[in-house]
Amino acid sequence: MDVAAGSKVIRFLQLCNTFHLPMVYFADEPGFMVGSDAQKQGIVRAGAKIVLATCATQMPWITFIIRQLYGVAGQNHNRPGGMYRRIAWPSGNWGSMHIEGGTSAAYRREIESAPDPAAKQREIEQRLTAISSPFRTAEAFNIEDIIDPRDTRPVLCDFIKMAQSDIRIQLGPTNGPSFWP
Repeated sequence: MDVAAGSKVIRFLQLCNTFHLPMVYFADEPGFMVGSDAQKQGIVRAGAKIVLATCATQMPWITFIIRQLYGVAGQNHNRPGGMYRRIAWPSGNWGSMHIEGGTSAAYRREIESAPDPAAKQREIEQRLTAISSPFRTAEAFNIEDIIDPRDTRPVLCDFIKMAQSDIRIQLGPTNGPSFWP
């Protein structure tokens, strides 16, 4: 996600929150854009605004993690309150960082001191990949359930039915946070 996409997300969150529209999000978000250009554009500030906007929403929200969801961008799918569910498909990968990027950061000294750094990095990545599993990380990252993708529609229909009681008590305009543009 870059700064422009972040602004778009905030406007969409405003719309859904104002009109109490349930959020249904099929997540495939590898993270925030990195690099000096993204930093010059203000990705850190934009990312913080998105996290705050997400936390301030009240509408019912369900996220289906269908592929990847990493880092602070992944945190945008973990709201502290309200009717909120986070469901994953077995194809989903989530966490603090990709194995590929995380290996070079977490094992830098070990990789650099190896006779063949590239081989050492591949070895560590293979070891981590072998033990990675959505079932192992689901609890740590507040994933309520891992479902067969074919069960998505029934889960979503149940969620929308349950959301109706929340929507009834949310009638009327919301007082959005002051940081929303």
